Parts: sequence; structure tokens; C-alpha cells
Amino acid sequence: FLEASQKLSQKIPDQNSAIFPTNTPPNLENFIQNSINTSVERAARLQILSRVKIEIVVDGKNLFSGYHPAGNIEFTFKEFAKIIVFDASKVKLTYGPWDQGELGWNERKRKIILNARPFEE
Repeated sequence: FLEASQKLSQKIPDQNSAIFPTNTPPNLENFIQNSINTSVERAARLQILSRVKIEIVVDGKNLFSGYHPAGNIEFTFKEFAKIIVFDASKVKLTYGPWDQGELGWNERKRKIILNARPFEE
């Protein structure tokens, strides 16, 4: 019995050194920095129910401005998207896999900003 317990204790790692490392590997800091710098691309779709005045700015560039007939507008962005709708009851928003529904009630002007990242640096 004594020999078996000695063999078992040799296989169990020291709790302080094996499970809880004292210093982080040097690759971890590079990984974190690279993940912050990489861009994330998001997708959004506007379903326009009837003719409406709308402005869409994607990553600082004007995508559309003016009256748009009924239909869909799909776009992707890496930083942000700004949507200004001059009658929120005529537009539905889908952001990623989530359907947000109509943006508001009749004749309501609505400004929506979508960020690709969940936080600002």
C-alpha cells in the first residue's frame, strides 16, 4: 500500500506551480494586442416598407442619402454605421441575427448608431 501511495503522489503535480502559473507567457501579450487590432465585420439589413427619406453612413463614408423606395438595403461595416430615418414606422432593422423590428412610430425621426465592437478603446 505504501508503494502505491508514493507512486500516486509522484504523479500529482505541485498545486502552486502546475495549476497557477506565476507569470504569463510572452505570447499572451502579443495575442491580446493582435486581437484588439483586428477588425470585426458586422452586417445589418434595413427592410423599407414604403418610400422613406433615409441617410446611411458606413465607416465614415456616405452609403445612401435621400428617398428610398420599398425594398431592402444590406451593408457590412468594420467600425460603425449611422442610420438616420425620417419616418421610423416605415423601416425595420436586422442587426446580425437579431430582428429589431420597426424603429419607431409614425413620423418619428430616428438616429441609430451601430458599433462593430462592444466597447470603445
